[in-house]
Amino acid sequence: MLATHHLTLVALGLTMLPTCLSSQMVVRQIDASNAGHRLRMTSYAKKSSSPIKRITLVFESGLGGGEGHWRRVIDRLPQGVLAITYERPGMIGSEPDGVPPSPEHIATLLHTALAHVASPPYVLVGHSWGGPLVRAFAGLFPKDVSGLVLVDPTDFGETAEERRRYIYEPLGYGKEGEQLRAAVETYYSEQAGHFDPAVEAEIQMSHNERIDDFSDLRNLPIPQVPVVVIATTRYPFTNDPHLPVTYDQAQYQQLMLNYRLLSLGRFARSVPDGTLVTTARSGHYVQEDEPALVAWAINRVLHPLRPQAQH
Repeated sequence: MLATHHLTLVALGLTMLPTCLSSQMVVRQIDASNAGHRLRMTSYAKKSSSPIKRITLVFESGLGGGEGHWRRVIDRLPQGVLAITYERPGMIGSEPDGVPPSPEHIATLLHTALAHVASPPYVLVGHSWGGPLVRAFAGLFPKDVSGLVLVDPTDFGETAEERRRYIYEPLGYGKEGEQLRAAVETYYSEQAGHFDPAVEAEIQMSHNERIDDFSDLRNLPIPQVPVVVIATTRYPFTNDPHLPVTYDQAQYQQLMLNYRLLSLGRFARSVPDGTLVTTARSGHYVQEDEPALVAWAINRVLHPLRPQAQH
């Protein structure tokens, strides 16, 4: 059951933020109250000499947040687009709210906050862990969403059964696959060390969601709106001698990538106007390595919407 959280707009003012954004961009800092806890939001809009009906883009960052990751994309947006970024509870500038950061909670919190800033419908752009978060938003509030752009997202469509079929059985470890996966996750977690509590909570939530095959998202409807999924194929192929596995690591990585593209493509095909785009020119942060590609994907989603008078 979703908890109800009330957000109140506290202040809306023009701020001079240290960015590389165009001088034609108006940047405003927005402070919202999430059940008494500060929530940091930022809006971006290019100056226009005439009144225009704005299209609202909402950007959802990956694990740990970071509004700044989107600035090179936002600088490429056309006039007539209002861009909104924010920091989730406990992240930079936003206070923790003490609630586990499930996709449903974050989506509900964001939806309430946006009601004070811009009218729907929204085009949602999510990177990495932001992918499941915007998928939850779209499923919970389908009438308020007019498009989705997923930037190298966490694959909320993968399942343990399909990992066995497409990855571990070809490696010869069909029965032990999930145990090996858990051992690898533990190894990398120990190597990474500790993070701030809010980031640790998101890491744990993403782990729990994978164990449960993202079942909470599977039960949500998929609005029939334009979707673009961007997936990088440029992952560093490593051969760590300390990794607690005996299978061929290069073969595993290739099988994992093949399955990832299969799964993401399936989601793109779940709507009439869905597109999967792959790139070998970017790492995981496609919005920084290839901001023009992400801007293209946004325009691809926006284009069929322009003639629509009603949503």
